[in-house]
Amino acid sequence: MSDYRPIPCAQHSEYELLAMHHTPVQITLADSGERLAGRIADISVREGAEYILLDQGSEQVEIRMDRIAGVSKIEN
Repeated sequence: MSDYRPIPCAQHSEYELLAMHHTPVQITLADSGERLAGRIADISVREGAEYILLDQGSEQVEIRMDRIAGVSKIEN
């Protein structure tokens, strides 16, 4: 059984909107405080957990949604 903690629907919807609009974002990870910048390229579900695929230009990083402390838009 997975230790995944589902995120609120409103938060999931916000991630989907950011992905659809190709909005640059900064994601802060809950466990380390690390900040990652990029665009949400895809959202997926696998083995009962939801993931964001963050496109950072030269690489893509998969992030489990319940490991995210915060997401903010990067203003141009």
